[in-house]
Amino acid sequence: MIRTLLHFFVPFAGVTLYFSVRMATIPLEDTFADIIGKARRGLNLTDDGQLATRVGLAPTDVAQAISSGTNEAVLRKLAKALDLGEQTLVDSANKKWFPRPQEIDGLAQFNTPYEDIMVNSYLVWDP
Repeated sequence: MIRTLLHFFVPFAGVTLYFSVRMATIPLEDTFADIIGKARRGLNLTDDGQLATRVGLAPTDVAQAISSGTNEAVLRKLAKALDLGEQTLVDSANKKWFPRPQEIDGLAQFNTPYEDIMVNSYLVWDP
């Protein structure tokens, strides 16, 4: 995983403290199945049958592709039907796509636990 070096200064009690932190690229919060689910809801395709009809496949094939993420041909059909980028969805299913790390003064990103999931958190300050 790509690592980013984060530098920031914090004024504290009349002294400016300098911090330098190495941090990993933050993992995505949404899985490819989450992406498909959000796109479906946005198009009011509430069940696998509706989506299957739209792509010309059996509902079981659609459900299996969403649960496993291994059938690239079906994922590409789903991407087209949901107006998503085909290669981006396939890469997301294979965990090959991550946003490029950004070096922004006054912004730090962290992946932190929240109950039983991990969520992205951000610290913003005026440099």
